[in-house]
Amino acid sequence: MHLNRLPEAEATLQQALELDPDDAQARANQVVLACLMARKRAEVEGLVVRLKAVHERHPLVGGLAEMEVRFDEVASRYQARVAGT
Repeated sequence: MHLNRLPEAEATLQQALELDPDDAQARANQVVLACLMARKRAEVEGLVVRLKAVHERHPLVGGLAEMEVRFDEVASRYQARVAGT
């Protein structure tokens, strides 16, 4: 991925997951790769669900959850300001 050879990275991750479907790091890399390749949201969310299934406490899962909470906080503040104007 670091060399921007995304199709090759995707094939390598597929091979790794065929050998060990419970490899949490490969699952996390699959999520990141899907984002880099601008995959559809539903696909990325499905990959996150699979990652959670094998490693619920993976740092990527925790980071995404934290970002969702922060986004919701900012969105609610924005909505309150818009409603107040």
